[in-house]
Amino acid sequence: MKWILSFYFRLSSQNQLMMSLSSNASVEAPCILCDVKINLKERNHACVGIKGLETINNFSVKHNELHPEKKLPIFEFDGSELYVHTDCRKRHTNTRRYEQKKRKREDESTDVGPTLRSERGSFSFRTDCCLCGRFIDKAKAKRFPGNLDYEYSRVMSLEIKKTLEKKCEERRKGEADEWAEQVFHRLACISDLPAEEAIYHRKCFQYFVGGRDFSMLCGLTNGEPPKKRGRRSVVEDESNNSAFQHVLEYLEKNDDETVTLDELYGIMKDEAGDDGVYSKRTLQRQLETHYRDRVTIISVKQQPLIVTLNNNVNKIIHDAHKKTESWKDVDTLIDIVSEYIRNDIKNAEKHSQVYPDTDDIKSVDHNLSVLPASLRRLLGGIIKSKNADLQTASIGQAIMSATCPRGFLSPLQVGLCVTLDHKYGRRDLIDLLSKFGFCASYSEATLYKKNAAIAQGVGVEEVAENAVLHLIADNVDHNANTLNGENVIHMMGQMGAVTPAVAHRKHIARNKISLEEIKRIGHHNIIFQRDPKGALQRLKYPTIRLLAEDIENTKLDILWQVSMHISQPRPLWSGYMQVLHHEMRNPGKSTQLFLPMIDLPPSSPTCVRSTLEYLCDVADQQGVTPIITFDQQLYWIALMIIEDQPNNSRLRRIVLLLGGFHTQMSFLGAVGSIMDGSGLKEMLTQVYAEGSVDKMLSGKAVARAVRGHLLIDSALNIIATSAALRLPLPFLTGTHLNISSSIILDNTK
Repeated sequence: MKWILSFYFRLSSQNQLMMSLSSNASVEAPCILCDVKINLKERNHACVGIKGLETINNFSVKHNELHPEKKLPIFEFDGSELYVHTDCRKRHTNTRRYEQKKRKREDESTDVGPTLRSERGSFSFRTDCCLCGRFIDKAKAKRFPGNLDYEYSRVMSLEIKKTLEKKCEERRKGEADEWAEQVFHRLACISDLPAEEAIYHRKCFQYFVGGRDFSMLCGLTNGEPPKKRGRRSVVEDESNNSAFQHVLEYLEKNDDETVTLDELYGIMKDEAGDDGVYSKRTLQRQLETHYRDRVTIISVKQQPLIVTLNNNVNKIIHDAHKKTESWKDVDTLIDIVSEYIRNDIKNAEKHSQVYPDTDDIKSVDHNLSVLPASLRRLLGGIIKSKNADLQTASIGQAIMSATCPRGFLSPLQVGLCVTLDHKYGRRDLIDLLSKFGFCASYSEATLYKKNAAIAQGVGVEEVAENAVLHLIADNVDHNANTLNGENVIHMMGQMGAVTPAVAHRKHIARNKISLEEIKRIGHHNIIFQRDPKGALQRLKYPTIRLLAEDIENTKLDILWQVSMHISQPRPLWSGYMQVLHHEMRNPGKSTQLFLPMIDLPPSSPTCVRSTLEYLCDVADQQGVTPIITFDQQLYWIALMIIEDQPNNSRLRRIVLLLGGFHTQMSFLGAVGSIMDGSGLKEMLTQVYAEGSVDKMLSGKAVARAVRGHLLIDSALNIIATSAALRLPLPFLTGTHLNISSSIILDNTK
């Protein structure tokens, strides 16, 4: 019984398997054109009937006639279902595609390959190009008009030979030019080219006169079909002429604005349509041909071409004479002067590629030199105030910018825009002044800052031999919005100082700068650093060296103390030091160098380690010892990081300095701590408030602490010197106080 059940089970499973195979087979069927299987569940196919199969067979017969080497099969309808891809049937039965293949086949059959020189015999000026020496197929030139590969011309004057000989000499002066040698020897065989009815390819003439190589010529003798260039039809020419006239009208009506070539091309494209419209280069040539000297097309780096119309003086006067009948004399004179000045502004030298330097912006003479002579004379005759030169330059540059907004970068307007942005950071203020024509726009200020960042860079130029490179790093805090505590920038800033100053002047170009370029120059490698607190156990303080006796400075201190008793007015301590050292050489100012910022919390060990490594790289590039200054908190972290490094690490070479201000604070705090309980605080409270004295002794109020300590030092010195020299206290003569009598000096020591 069991084996019967198992037999039926196996039989049913085999039947299910056969049914599944048959169902899968019915889902797919081959395409009769490409033999690729079609998934019948999709909709990208069609079932071919008798009529459809007849159409496919008809096109197969046509294709077989064109390509007998690749014959397509002819199908017979036997009642079975035949399937075909929809795209395959469209391509196979496309009449237009078949006609194109047919014409191409006919062209290939009638096209004759290149004729060898041995088959044509010797060179002939009547049938061969006198420049390249190849046979000129006049039939192809007639068949494909407008194609430079086959167009030719006859030599009609003797000047062409002189031009070619002169060009041969020029090409032969440089490197070896085989083409020039061949043309030179070919022309030497004949004296009169027009008499010989010589011909040449127009393309060969352009390449030879243009100085290009013979290898750049293509499409003359190869079997490739020529490019279909063809001449424009009459309808296309009329459409282009109408659109070009529309461009001329727009340019003359909007002459008071700055118009770019792209705008004119867009106007012509809208008028004539996309098909057959002039190219930008052709439009530029048409404008230059039409206006000649009256048009100026400026090519500015990374900026669109600017089209400007100019008028000469004769035309201005001629147009003004036409207005004398309908205008009063004064109005006519004003029109003539305004048109003349406007024309001078357009013809003036354009300043839009490089931003003006700071020295040029500050110089009144330079700002006046930017103005045309006519505009400067007019404003000079109107403005007669104390600051006439500056006001003339400012108003004149505003007029020039309003006349040609894209043609000029007025120094005063750019300088005012950047100053307002740096000092106030108010975009609405800058935009408002820009609308009134008093300064450049906010976008111009932003573009200036981007170009200045690229021009300045983050590298350090070569340091002079006797110069000192001092590197500084500190935290940078910028509170963009202090009301809610958001948008706060907190990162590590780096800079360098070279003493004495390095005289360098970089011109800032006016280019379009992307954010990626600025990120690239500010790239900084981040080096991980673990917490270096374990270095505290290894810190050892060396023995403090005793100060050597400085007799010269001791004498200077005694002179300062004794000078208290001189009745003549004496300078304060800073003035006293200046008098003593005024003849000594001062290294002068320093040059500040901006280095990239690190977008990490400044107090993190990783940020400080990355800063030390980068500044070491800067010092190594200059071949100097790295001298780095931090404030008190960062100094302590940097010191622990350096102590945590092995002895052979390059960070061990760093001369680490605490900032001068923090050093002074630490010193004043130490004095206040040591002198606590000595009466120093009570003495200072005679001059300062008690709360201020606490900050002075802790080193927080530095300026007050320095002045307070100098006052106490002066008072103690006056009392000591008065008792030692038995002199009365200054400014106390005639009073009841006799402080010197109460002082006992121990002279036994």
